[in-house]
Amino acid sequence: SPASRPSRTVHLFLETNKIACEKVPIDLAKREQYALSYEKINPFHKVPALEDGDFMLAESNAILRYLAQQDGVASHWYPQDKKQRAKVDQWLDVFHTEFRQRLTYNTFLRPFFTKQPTPPEIIEEDKKVIQDALTIINQRLEGSKFIAGGDEISIADLPFLMELIQVAGPAVMYDYSATAAGAAAGGGHPHVTRWVNDCKAVLGEHVVAAQQLTDMTQKALMDRFAAAAAAAGQQQK
Repeated sequence: SPASRPSRTVHLFLETNKIACEKVPIDLAKREQYALSYEKINPFHKVPALEDGDFMLAESNAILRYLAQQDGVASHWYPQDKKQRAKVDQWLDVFHTEFRQRLTYNTFLRPFFTKQPTPPEIIEEDKKVIQDALTIINQRLEGSKFIAGGDEISIADLPFLMELIQVAGPAVMYDYSATAAGAAAGGGHPHVTRWVNDCKAVLGEHVVAAQQLTDMTQKALMDRFAAAAAAAGQQQK
């Protein structure tokens, strides 16, 4: 589903590594993830999910791990070295425990499904938590080119990157940049900004397409808010 950041992350990996597959769209707004046919693939009704012959797999990070171990995929995505791989796994877990809920649920998923903006005070509280997490990641990236360490990108970078692209989109939910405007908004993370640019340089046209899809999804969400507000205004007249 284009509305799903995890789905866009897996799609980015597939495109970057030229892994052929059939992509089946699931319309979250129409709750197609609750169809019985999809429930057989993922009984938790979340996207994305993967079906490879008679093998089925849910959870985007598990799917990334699986895809990164396919023939022809460069080993830097999910290193064979046990310690390096453990670091990749660590940062994939950190993403879910420290970022995903704050960055996505209140700023994106909640308004998407309720058709109402999240109250500003909740957004501001989340921004403080995100600020603290980004400060730690900024410190981490001061001595490392990529999230899990080393000079080559890994699957650990992708969820962080796609989440930041999402919340820094047309809705201007959060500015992580190192600019003066970013610092004023609680950002000002120069190593994070450098890392984003490094990731984009590696991913090239594929991340450009992913960003365009993200922006299009956010624009649709903003139009949804505007239409709901206009309808409510008409009812009050």
